Order: sequence, then C-alpha cells, then structure tokens
Amino acid sequence: MKKPMKKKSKYLVPHLLLGSLWAFIVLGMALIQSVYAQDYSQQTGASSRTLGGEAKHWLETTVNDFLDIIDKNRADYDQNPLDLHQMLQEHALIFWDIPLMAKALAGKNWYQADDGLKKQLESEWKRTLIRYFNKAYPYYTNQRLKLENDIRCPAKNRCWLRMNTKIAADKGIDLDFYVKKKSKKGWLIIDIRVEGVSMMRHKQAETRMLLEKEGIPGVISALRQKNDAQHV
Repeated sequence: MKKPMKKKSKYLVPHLLLGSLWAFIVLGMALIQSVYAQDYSQQTGASSRTLGGEAKHWLETTVNDFLDIIDKNRADYDQNPLDLHQMLQEHALIFWDIPLMAKALAGKNWYQADDGLKKQLESEWKRTLIRYFNKAYPYYTNQRLKLENDIRCPAKNRCWLRMNTKIAADKGIDLDFYVKKKSKKGWLIIDIRVEGVSMMRHKQAETRMLLEKEGIPGVISALRQKNDAQHV
C-alpha cells in the first residue's frame, strides 16, 4: 500500500479549506505537537488490519449518522442557528478529543498552566470548532462520507483514514482523519489534514508567536475575540 502523499494544494482555495472545510471536514464534522509527529510506517499483521477496519467503520457510521440529522432538520437549522449550535454540541463535538487538541495547541506551555487556564483554552477551542462548522455549513449539499482503503495505524490505538471529496465538480480534495481509540470514550478525532496540511500544525504555527509573547492567556483571548465576533 502506498504511503499518503504530502502534496501542496493545487487549488486557490486555502482559506476555504483551512477555515471552512476543516470545520465541516467530516463532511459536516463534512464538515497533536510531538504526539502527532508519528512516523507513517504501516503496521503489519491481523491486529493492525482489524484496528483500521474498526476505525473506518466507526468514522463512516458516526459521520453519516450526523449528516442524517442535518438532512432531516435542515430547514430548522437554516432558520434557527441556535438549534444548529445545540446539535453540534450533542452530535459532533463529542467525537473530537478537545482536551488533547487544546494540549497540542498550547505545546510546552500546557505543562505550566493550572487547571482553570486549561479549561478556558479547551472551551475556546470547542467554540472555535463550532465557528468553523458554522462557516462551512452553507457549503454542505447532502454529501456522504466514503472512506478509501488507504488506512494507516502508526500506533496500537491510532489510525489515519483517507477520503476524497469534491468542493466543485472538477476539484477533488484529499482529506485525512487522525483518530484515536480511547478506552472509555471509544474513537475520537484528534486531527485532520486537507491536501496534506494538518489542521493542528497549521493552528500551532498560527499561534506560535502569540504563545511566546503572551502564553496561553494570549491564545485564549485571540480565540475568544474571533468566536465572540461570530456570536458562537
């Protein structure tokens, strides 16, 4: 099996992808830090194939169930954004590992932060994901998630899953989902890549200077300002 290719986006849509499509990336869900930096070497043996198959089944089922909810209630969500917000809380964000993603965003600063500061960052990161969902929501047109068989499990509880979707009739986009199996919560999404570009690494690069100057409080403030501006 070929390794996932890291290629530069051919399309002039980086802001749509890195802002909106990431939010809706699970085609509605279609819509870490050093932990993320795992090598891509594929594990061999039945255990790896079983793990990958389990991850694929979970992601396809979870996302398509989520999209069914959107399809059924689209008219309501179009008229009542608060209902969409509530649905995202109950049926989308529960499948994202918010604490791990917040930790990845903070980097080494995480270990000097108290519990209160960590919770604030987690809260604003959750609001940020909702903001991304909201921005991408108008682009959703009844797509369904179909994963490819290109599955990589670089660790005993983590897998990369790939799909290809279209944002226009002639533009196919490669999406990779990084999922982790948690003992009590089942599978959770911990990162996504659009055309080889990691959301978490992109956000880390975006906030690096702010972290160096103002620490986690500065990142919280910046995220909160954007979230408040969009009434998330």
